[in-house]
Amino acid sequence: IYVDGGNYSGETCTLFQANGGDVYISGGVFQAAEYNGDYRYTLNHVDSKKGVGTIEVTGGKFFKYNPAESASENPVMNFVKDGCDVTKAGDWYVIGQVTRVSTVEEMVDALNNSDIVVFDKAIDNGSNVTNINGNDVIVDMQDFEVKAGGQNTNNYAFNLFGSDVFVNNLNLNGAGFAVLDGSKLTVDSGKIAAHPGKSGRNMFYVVGNSTVTVNEGTYTFDRTSCYFVYVEAGSTCYINGGHWEKPL
Repeated sequence: IYVDGGNYSGETCTLFQANGGDVYISGGVFQAAEYNGDYRYTLNHVDSKKGVGTIEVTGGKFFKYNPAESASENPVMNFVKDGCDVTKAGDWYVIGQVTRVSTVEEMVDALNNSDIVVFDKAIDNGSNVTNINGNDVIVDMQDFEVKAGGQNTNNYAFNLFGSDVFVNNLNLNGAGFAVLDGSKLTVDSGKIAAHPGKSGRNMFYVVGNSTVTVNEGTYTFDRTSCYFVYVEAGSTCYINGGHWEKPL
């Protein structure tokens, strides 16, 4: 079996099983049913055939199941091919190759073409905006500062169009996000220091049936009459924590 995409879910605790045969997964979204309190059997071998069949994962997104530490087997087995990385994003494990960035050009390309992006140094994109067009990506800024958008412009640091973006260790200096066209943005940790050139600017602009979730972090404006979140009808913003501050 070769799986290169699609969404797989249901009431069964096992989505793919190797019964002496071979299962190769390079893409897709996998959410099995819970069994005895966990999701360990999302991928598994028939016990008597594990020495014959193969399960190999080079890509995909798995709900509460890490194929690199599959407890479906005893002892635990690693189904992820050497050279591929596993990144945890909330309840999901994402398998792919990490792209590391240290320049504006590398950042723009990776955010639009890679599964997992890790920042290796601070990046100054001036007052410019970066568009993310239809790519689902996990981003770890590692607290390296990214200057973008903000002062004397109406720009956001990032515009999301039809994308699903999960960010750890965010560090934006200048402006925040425009989340459009059914996009999903999750900020798990980090900070945004917004420096708008005039009043009426938003840190998170959420329209077009899009969703923003903010779990933790520090979010500040340096001027009054600005807004942390603008949400259009049909879109949603969940704020689960964080420190939010602007001048009185």
